[in-house]
Amino acid sequence: GIFSEIGEISGPAGIKGDKESRVVSALWDGREIIGFIQADTMHASRGISEVQQKILNIFAFSLGHMCARLTMGEQHSHLEAQLQQSAKMEAVGRLAGGIAHDFNNQLTVITGYCDLLLRGLVPGSQTHESVEQIGKSARQASVLTGELLNLSRKETFAPDVVDPNRMLWSMEKSLSMLGEDIK
Repeated sequence: GIFSEIGEISGPAGIKGDKESRVVSALWDGREIIGFIQADTMHASRGISEVQQKILNIFAFSLGHMCARLTMGEQHSHLEAQLQQSAKMEAVGRLAGGIAHDFNNQLTVITGYCDLLLRGLVPGSQTHESVEQIGKSARQASVLTGELLNLSRKETFAPDVVDPNRMLWSMEKSLSMLGEDIK
């Protein structure tokens, strides 16, 4: 194992002239050394036996793995909290999308009734201008609601104005391959 006996070290062991024996074992988490554990004896003459050395190695190995598991547990807890936060944000997004969809339906009704009312009103009258303003505001709110709906969706859309005539003319060659029987 990762273990070494440092040897006899003279030092203040309590009684003048005594020597101590020190043994160090590395704390290993399975990937790297994360620390060291040390055992000292007061009397170098006794030393540390081979059994004590093995026990120290086993203790250091177990302690290193416990530290690694604690670290993994903390990382797991952090990732779990991030996942829960992400799930909450997704739920809020779905809720906002649902509300925006329902609100957009109401705006469509308002816009439709405004168009119907405008048909029966005299252009330029105060009532006509008021109904036009209501319709304009409803359409602006519908655009904002559409942006909310786009945010609540997972995929992104890039709306573009399309000229159907230009599209059909650009597909002329492809369509001509189908034959002349198509109307």
